[in-house]
Amino acid sequence: MKGKELKARRTALGLTQVQLAETLGVQPNTVARWENGVLDVPMLVALAVETVERSFRESAKTNSSSSKKRSKRPKSSSRR
Repeated sequence: MKGKELKARRTALGLTQVQLAETLGVQPNTVARWENGVLDVPMLVALAVETVERSFRESAKTNSSSSKKRSKRPKSSSRR
């Protein structure tokens, strides 16, 4: 994985460099260096990002199916 791809995947997930760094257990400046091509993106990081993406997709599926199951409550109108 190249730095540009890492950045594209990170932004697609809606994560900041700081959030991705926290998720991966690295410093934010390391993420910036990977994205800017100063450092090569390690294979383990590429695999970890794929795992994060999978987790986000599964979480999104779970959230969308559980929100469909919830019954919508009518809004109460309060008159004063």
